[in-house]
Amino acid sequence: MKKMLLLSIVAATCSLQAAFIDYRDLAGIPNGAVGNFLTRTDGLFSVKATAWSAGTAGSGPFAQARLRDYGTAGLGVCTAAEYSAASTAGTACDPSATNPSEHQVDNLGEYEFVMFQFSSTTAAQLPVTNIQVLIGSLASDWDVSYWVGNTTGAFNLNGMTTAQLLTAGFQARVDVANENLPVSGGLTSVNVGNSVLAFNTIIFGPRVEGAGNGEDGFKIKQINWTVPGGTGTGETVPEPSTYAMLGAGLLGLGYWRRKSA
Repeated sequence: MKKMLLLSIVAATCSLQAAFIDYRDLAGIPNGAVGNFLTRTDGLFSVKATAWSAGTAGSGPFAQARLRDYGTAGLGVCTAAEYSAASTAGTACDPSATNPSEHQVDNLGEYEFVMFQFSSTTAAQLPVTNIQVLIGSLASDWDVSYWVGNTTGAFNLNGMTTAQLLTAGFQARVDVANENLPVSGGLTSVNVGNSVLAFNTIIFGPRVEGAGNGEDGFKIKQINWTVPGGTGTGETVPEPSTYAMLGAGLLGLGYWRRKSA
C-alpha cells in the first residue's frame, strides 16, 4: 500500500510537462539583418523562431524577413523591402518611441509570418501539443492564420508558396476571427492544436485574406506548450489532473501513517 501511494506521488511529480517561452527568453541575433533568427534552448529542448513575408496576397513565395524584439511590445517582423528602404541599413526597422503598432506581424502590404520550429535530441520529447500563442500591441483588427506540421532537418520556407506547405508536412491552414479570441490584460490567446494534434513546426501570422484586404496586426508576446513525457523549456506548471493525483497520494499516505500508529 505504501509503495503504491509513493508511486502515485512520484508519477504526479513527473507529470509536470507544461512550459512556456516569453519573447524575452529568446536569444541569438535579436536585432540582426534579414534572415536572422532567435532561439531558446534548455536542456534537450529548443525552439527556433524566424521571420518571413509571403507577398501582398499572402500566397507566397515566402522570403526571409527580419525578426526583432521590440521591447515590451513583443516580437515583430520587418520585411526585406522595409529593411533596405532606409538610408542607413536597417534603421527603418527600429522601434518607434511613439507608435508600438509599427512593424507588427501584419498583412498591411506584404503578409508577414513567424515560424517556430521545436527540436530535441530525444525523440520522446517531440512532437509538442497544446500550443498557445499570446499576442499583444494589437492593431484595429487581429484575425489570425496559421499552419502546423512536422518538418525534418533544417526546413527552409524560402521560395515556397503556401499551397506547397500541404505537400511539405503541414495541415491545411487554420483561420481564426478575432471575435473568437479571448482578450485578457491586453493580450489575446490563440490555441494552436490540441492533445491529439501533435507537431513540431508552426507558421503563425495575420489572416490570409487576399490582396487589398489586409488589416490585421499584432506582436507576439509568449508561447505556451506541452511536451509529452518531458518538462520542456521555461517554467513548468502542473495540469489539473496532476494536482488531483498528487493530492490523492498525499492524503492516502497520511491515512496509512495514522493507521500504522
